[in-house]
Amino acid sequence: MLECIRRGANTIPNLVITIAYIALSTATPLNRWQRASQVMLEKGKGRYIENLRIIQLCEAELNFILHTIWGNRLIRHAMKHKVLDKAQYASPGHTCNNAVLNKKLFHGLLRQSLSPGILTDYDTTAAFDRVLTGLSIVTCQHIGLPRISWTFMFNLLKEMSFHLVTSFGKSSNSFYNNENNITRQGVLQGSSSAGPLSC
Repeated sequence: MLECIRRGANTIPNLVITIAYIALSTATPLNRWQRASQVMLEKGKGRYIENLRIIQLCEAELNFILHTIWGNRLIRHAMKHKVLDKAQYASPGHTCNNAVLNKKLFHGLLRQSLSPGILTDYDTTAAFDRVLTGLSIVTCQHIGLPRISWTFMFNLLKEMSFHLVTSFGKSSNSFYNNENNITRQGVLQGSSSAGPLSC
């Protein structure tokens, strides 16, 4: 598609954007968008199982929609209306260095003033797998997500199926987000929508 855009042949990109727009505006994800592959990547701390993280790979057009609506527009809207917590460093304009600097300054002030203090760090394991989808969608709606967009996300996640991909190939069995008529929790780890949905 990028090659088509570079050459000025916009027929295929416009067709893909039209299909994505129709799917989003009708809150009806395509069937192929509801299948994700899970791969495990090293975090750089060694090859032990607890040092691996799961990333879910989706179709490119779906990632485009998720990035445009959740990763870009929703975050900009939330920043504009100042609805994100100031302690949230995973937002535009902040880096992990800001969080570390604030922590060091806090410790330094306590030490110099001989004052007691409490500092809590939250680093959850598999955080995106523990997000309650329905609750996160209501929260996103509260900060400005249009109804059709959260309906699209709910329909997408409710019917999602996953299979594992390793160096041996793709798993023959899949697991689903709605087994036994119970909708599971979790958002698409590795997509642009995971962070905004879990804020």
